Order: sequence, then structure tokens, then C-alpha cells
Amino acid sequence: MNIKLLKTSNLLLYYQCTLAVGAVLIFFTNLDTYLETAVAAPSPKLWIIVFAVASIPLFSTFISRKKYFSLSLLAWLTGYFVISVIYLGLSSQYESSFDEFKSRILTIFFILLMSLIFSQYSIVQTWARRSILAVTFINIITYFYGLMNPSAFVTIIEHQSAELTGRPSGFYVDANRAGCALVSGLILTIGLLPKRYRLPFVVIIFIGIFITFSRSAPITLLIVLVLLISKNEIPRKYVFLGIPLLGIILIVINLLGLNLLDTHNFEYSGLLKDTTIHRINQFESPLSSDAIFDASGQTRLFILELSWQKFLESPFFGWGVGYTLELEKIYNIRPHNMYLLFMLEHGFLGALFLPFLVISVTQNASKRTQNISLAFAALILTWAIFSHNIFEQREFLLMFSLIAAMNVTSHFEQKYQKMQKL
Repeated sequence: MNIKLLKTSNLLLYYQCTLAVGAVLIFFTNLDTYLETAVAAPSPKLWIIVFAVASIPLFSTFISRKKYFSLSLLAWLTGYFVISVIYLGLSSQYESSFDEFKSRILTIFFILLMSLIFSQYSIVQTWARRSILAVTFINIITYFYGLMNPSAFVTIIEHQSAELTGRPSGFYVDANRAGCALVSGLILTIGLLPKRYRLPFVVIIFIGIFITFSRSAPITLLIVLVLLISKNEIPRKYVFLGIPLLGIILIVINLLGLNLLDTHNFEYSGLLKDTTIHRINQFESPLSSDAIFDASGQTRLFILELSWQKFLESPFFGWGVGYTLELEKIYNIRPHNMYLLFMLEHGFLGALFLPFLVISVTQNASKRTQNISLAFAALILTWAIFSHNIFEQREFLLMFSLIAAMNVTSHFEQKYQKMQKL
């Protein structure tokens, strides 16, 4: 009987590992959304339903598994739901209110689902991280391919396609998001590599981010690297050796890339699009007015100023759930800032939503996971300055669930080890 139970338990563990790997391959890569916009595949909601149904066998062990859920994360999700319900009642005059509310419910459900899939076993979390490592390398390959062949990843979202913008983004559609995905991959996987391979891995990540021509991703990468180096996740002795290497890479990029553009070799050969060449030229003078106040920068600056003015008109209670969607109908853009978006809809209270979520996920991290948690917190809190889509992009939501699960599991393992020593 015990042997039968053991075999059943092992099969369920293998099954859970398979679910975790599958979730990474579908949701961390943005394949669920990309396939819908590229080849009219089923909507992302259907993928979530498929994984929810596939996760039913895990409920057979729910009694023993429930203690591995992060109570602080569950508390945050409950609070987020209650506040959303209250503000939905205050903002029923907007057509978009219920759409935004449904989006929030989907966010809550997805975080809970991923928390279930990643729960209890460190081996499940390890396989998820290994899958993210593979995805990170695949992403870099797709970015290079997209740079040389901009029509390779065209979707119905024309204004963000590489063919129009000249900026490769693989399956993520948006180049800034594609760059951030590499930073996310770095945080979750660098601990899987032997320390002597971590600096070369960082260099590969840097090159992958560079070819997306994102301005926000390198800033985020720099902050994360400073934290990882300070915590010796990237040994300092290798960093000192790597500084000359990074200098050589930058010089080569400048000589073989930017200077060649001055002779119009790429432009005349057709290898790179005009929009790509314009973005690369901005890297020569990143602080110039042309680089900062290009068309994209001017649009974002306008909506930020408008959003701040609207916030000041109702700073205590906000304008209600879905108000930023109403702004998007008028101006065709939402605030590119997560804090400002929630402040518009919920007043001063909204500024605390994301920091409290990060705290709920990263608190009580053990020694094994505290560096990952710290780097993750820096990534999310910094990236929220540049994006308002964190709660809609499932690679980020998956990270919340995975890191919360890692922290809880690591806490129980550490507690068990202490008991064994007594």
C-alpha cells in the first residue's frame, strides 16, 4: 500500500513538473498572446482555462499543499479584489469599468493558478527556472532573427511590429517588454549557473537587450546587476576581469555598427530599416533632445503630464476602475507608469498597490532565495516607472507566483533542516 502511494506521489510530482515547464513555455514567452495576434489561435484566456483544468489532479493533495501557499500573497490578492469591487461601484459610469474589473479578476486567478502549479516542491521550481533559462537563450536568437528579418514576427498589432518600428521583439511584440524579459530571465536563472559562467551570461543578456534598442531595459539591467554584484551572485573578481571585456564589446559595437551607419552601408543595403537606424543613431547621443523627445517620447510626456493633472484633481479617491481605459479611448494611449495608473484610478492609495504586492511576495525570503527576491523587487519597482502593463503581462505574474512559492518552500526546507540538527 505504501509502495502504491509512493508511486502515485512520484507520478503526481512528475506531472506537476510538466505543468510548470509548460506554463513557462506558454506564458513566460508570451506565446499565448502572440499566437492569437499572429495566426488567430485561441485567446490567452483559453490557455489559462486549459492549465486550470490540467491542474485539477493537484487538488488531490490540497490538504498537505495548502501550507505552501504564501499567506501574505493571498492577503494582498484578497485586498486587491475587495478594493476593486468597492471602486467598481464608484465608477459604474464608465463603459470600461467592468472590462477593467474582469481583467483584474483574471490577474488574480492567474496568480493563484501559477501558485498552485509551482507550490510545495523545490524540484518543480528548479525545472521552471531551467525552462526560463532555455527561453532566455531562445529569445535572444529570435531577436537576432527579427533584426535581420523584420517580417518574421508580424502581428495584427501593426504599430508595434518589427516591420514598422525596426526593433526586434520576438514573441513579445513590444521591444521594451522583450528587453525586460531578458532581465527577468537573468534574475531567475543566474543562480543555476556556476559562478565562472555568470559574467559571460550577463554579456550575452546585454547584447540581447542592446539589439532591441530599448532605453528602459538597460537602466533596469544596470540596477539589477549592481544588486547582484553587491550580493556576490556575480563574483567581484570576475567583474573586474569583465570590465575590459565589456569595454571592448562597446568599442566594437561603435566601430562596426554606429560608424558604419555614417557611411549609410546598412541603409543602402536594406539590412536595417530607417526606423532602426534612427534608434541606433540615438544611442550615439542618448541625452540629446532628439533622443529624449522623439515622437514616442513626446507622446509619453504628454500623457504623463495629462495624467498627473487629472490625479491632482482627485488625489484622495481617484477617478475609479477603468478610468485610464477611458483616457485611452480619447488619446489612444495610457500612462506608461504603473504607479500613476493606479493613482489615477484609486488616488494616493493606488501608489501602494505594487510595492505592497512586491513585499507580500518577497518577505520572509530565506538565505537561498533572498538575493533573487531583492533583484526581483528592484526589477518590478523600477520597471513600473516605464510600463503600466505589469498586471496584464503574464511573464511578470508568473514571476510573482514562482518567487513567492520559492520563498515559502525554502522557508519550510530551512525549518526542516534545523529540526534535523536538533
